[in-house]
Amino acid sequence: MKNRTLLARGLVCLAVAALPSCGSGGGGSPVAPPVTMPPPPSRAVLTVSNSPDPIIATSFSDPRFPGFRWRVDWTTTFHESAGLGGNLDFIHVNFRTPQGGEPQNVLNYGATDIKERAGTNDFAARGDLAVPLGMIYRTSSGSRSITVLIVAQAHDQRGNLITLESEVRAVFNGVASRVE
Repeated sequence: MKNRTLLARGLVCLAVAALPSCGSGGGGSPVAPPVTMPPPPSRAVLTVSNSPDPIIATSFSDPRFPGFRWRVDWTTTFHESAGLGGNLDFIHVNFRTPQGGEPQNVLNYGATDIKERAGTNDFAARGDLAVPLGMIYRTSSGSRSITVLIVAQAHDQRGNLITLESEVRAVFNGVASRVE
């Protein structure tokens, strides 16, 4: 009987000693709720911008390119905002005059060209890829003012295709040309 009493007292002591470790008034640290991570994005989200905007057209003269009277240079920047990277596959650049008509001077920049201009064709998750671009041009009317049309295609790390379009005006000395 003595052993039973000692065993019962021992069990009561153990139960009382365990209470503070259960968080009931023992003064210990509270247990933090588990951290839940947001689900990974299902596709990249790209936006495009051009700088400067508007582009400034400058006079151009080179005997190797007779008739091409104007030059424009700018940077097209691709920004990813969803958290999924990928690759820029190509950029197509052409332009139209204020009179409209079909686009002219189509330039095609493939992945290799983009790498040469920007150092890479990869866009990072939540990052920017800035691609310096430029072209010389002429118009049938001699107009300096044009609208540059940019179409790009990319694919993200999940294989989703992304097509982007952008326009930016080109002006002469900061104002649209009145010579149309």
